[in-house]
Amino acid sequence: MKLRMSIKTKVIIGVVVTTACFGVLMAITATRVADRVITDIVLKHTAMVVTQQRDVIEGVFADSIGFARNISLQQPIITYLQLSDPQEQDPTLLAHLTNSDANKHYQAVYVMDKAGKTLVSTDPSFVGQNYAFRTYFKGAISGASTVDAAIGVTSGKFGYYFSHPVKAPSGEIVGIVVAKLKEDLITDALRPDDLSAEGNAILVDKYGVVIQAKKRNLLFKSLGKLPPNVLREITEEKRFGGIDIQAMHYDEVAREIAGLGESREFIVYDQMHARDELVGMARIPNTPFFIVITELRQFFTEAADKAVLGMGIFIFVASLGMGIVVTMLLLLVVRPLRALRDSLLQTVKGIGAQPHIIKTSDEFEDISATLAAAMNQIKKAHGAMENKLWERAADFEKFKLAVESASDHIIITDIDGHILYANKAAEATTGYSRNEMIGNRPSLWGRQMKKEFYETMWSTIKEQRQPFHAEVTNRRKNGEIYESDMHIAPLLTDKGDARGFVGIERDITAQKNADRAKTDFVSIASHQLRTPLAAINWYVEMLSDEDVGPINAIQRKYLDQIHVASARMVELVSSLLSVSRIDTGSLHSEPAPALLSDIADSVMDELSQFAEKRRISVNKEYAKNMGTINVDPNMMRVVLQNLLSNALKYTPEKGSVTVSIKKVYGQAVITVSDTGYGIPANQQSQIFTKFFRADNARKKEPEGNGLGLYITKSIIDHVRGTIGFVSTEGKGSTFRITLPLPGEVAKTNRKDRA
Repeated sequence: MKLRMSIKTKVIIGVVVTTACFGVLMAITATRVADRVITDIVLKHTAMVVTQQRDVIEGVFADSIGFARNISLQQPIITYLQLSDPQEQDPTLLAHLTNSDANKHYQAVYVMDKAGKTLVSTDPSFVGQNYAFRTYFKGAISGASTVDAAIGVTSGKFGYYFSHPVKAPSGEIVGIVVAKLKEDLITDALRPDDLSAEGNAILVDKYGVVIQAKKRNLLFKSLGKLPPNVLREITEEKRFGGIDIQAMHYDEVAREIAGLGESREFIVYDQMHARDELVGMARIPNTPFFIVITELRQFFTEAADKAVLGMGIFIFVASLGMGIVVTMLLLLVVRPLRALRDSLLQTVKGIGAQPHIIKTSDEFEDISATLAAAMNQIKKAHGAMENKLWERAADFEKFKLAVESASDHIIITDIDGHILYANKAAEATTGYSRNEMIGNRPSLWGRQMKKEFYETMWSTIKEQRQPFHAEVTNRRKNGEIYESDMHIAPLLTDKGDARGFVGIERDITAQKNADRAKTDFVSIASHQLRTPLAAINWYVEMLSDEDVGPINAIQRKYLDQIHVASARMVELVSSLLSVSRIDTGSLHSEPAPALLSDIADSVMDELSQFAEKRRISVNKEYAKNMGTINVDPNMMRVVLQNLLSNALKYTPEKGSVTVSIKKVYGQAVITVSDTGYGIPANQQSQIFTKFFRADNARKKEPEGNGLGLYITKSIIDHVRGTIGFVSTEGKGSTFRITLPLPGEVAKTNRKDRA
């Protein structure tokens, strides 16, 4: 006999089982997702702490490296070490060393001869001791500034050693200077506030031995087991005063340190304590030390696990409650089913449908006969429509998910600019809620640009049906002004008609403020450099002219070198000031009628000696019908000087440079061609950017600041001209400038606020 189960029983069992299974699955999924998300967050946080600690300790070390270097360059030290029999603990030199450490940051500052013997020291116990076996002595006596950490064999105190060679004027190393930094300066620096109670900050040397740690019980332990040769090397150097170095469980971290370049974050399983630790580490630049940050993974995931457990219990209880509610509802539903069956049967008989019976042994078996007949009648008519609806719904959900998750401010408007949709980022950026934005227009936070700007924008997107991109100034709901990078694109039908617009904005206020700060700094620094450079040039000319007395050939040679270096510095300062004027929009031009050929000839006259020295032929091709053009002669001179000096500088000996000036279709066209090194194809897109120099140019001519072509393009853009080039590496380049005739009108370049 076939078992018959009522609909009520089936539905209750189905709801309870489904809810319970779904709850278990959701709890498992939530546990894994939460664990992964929390782990990623803590790893990123660990990386941030590593970077902060690295920068702090790097600053302390850099100061000490500079301290040792500065002392090694002082004349009393050099003179003392050149003596044939220098007096130990010379009072004058001792006072000099003592005064140099005015802040008392160092345990000792001392001077050693070439054999490693300490001659003068602020710690008298060091005098007469030979430390030639120390790494800091070996490194410095070979000519390198060296950093090391060890327990002092004389003082018995741990410290950081910074050594630097002392060189005689001939370049010979006559001894070294050593500064032993107090341990507590690094101890104070190695105290990150952002670690948990289980977290630890460790400073290790190149062998993986802990030399500083937040938890002091880890001092002078190794991250992993040390090889015999390393232990032997540590013993020979008397690095840690005979301390028995115990190995910890960080073997994987120790292996990573050996080849560490960039900072790293990863998970290490602690077999000793059966737990995962999150590890971040980085090398302290220019030192043999590494910063290691550890966090206990379980410390952060326990709370999430408890929350998930609570959620599982809640789902279980909810499933039981749902079963009770469903039972009560089904009592109200089952009774009308038979009446519904009778009604549907009458309808089916009326249209002559053939019923399809589904054998379920319950009330649905009766109803299915009626529903099957009805479904057969509408299936063909609505099948295609249903498929399309599902496809559209799926596409819409994907679109909505992508837009809502975007960090950029996104809105959709109708053809008149009324807002139909705004994502979460739009609320965060403007300060207005969606309800305030929907039905309104973007002028709610806009209207900060000139009228002409908005006219151009609407013409582009509405009439030309083209995308529009610009940097704009807007105002948040709280009145705060901010700057955005804006993209607007029309939404077009299949026939090309615009139905609305989508606008995307990104807040670039912080980026713009940073750019302005950098530009202001360059401008101020460049202005401040002008006065001392002028003084240097004046004194060099006065000395060269022998106004203060005769000079010999060697002195004249040095003065010439100073003059060349000063001229190069003046050129750099002028370039930086030009860049500053361009970036701040204060580039001012004073156009006047001028012959381009006269300006070009003047520039070539200046560069003629350089061209003759390298045996480069310079060809001129000037059209006779050019006449004058309204340009700022000084600006145009800068343009031609940059192009011609580049052409000569990057053309090998016996090459050629050609300058052409002619009129084409109502425009003045200037062409500068060379047979030089050319520009690599993969770098041509960057040629007009600030401070950029092609790789082959750097190799051939190390001197240069990468500002010439950026300034040139900015000037040409300022006068409404164009500049472009064609170049083949190894064959040469051709730069082409076009200027509108009759020329420019006097103006000052003032950029719109963006």
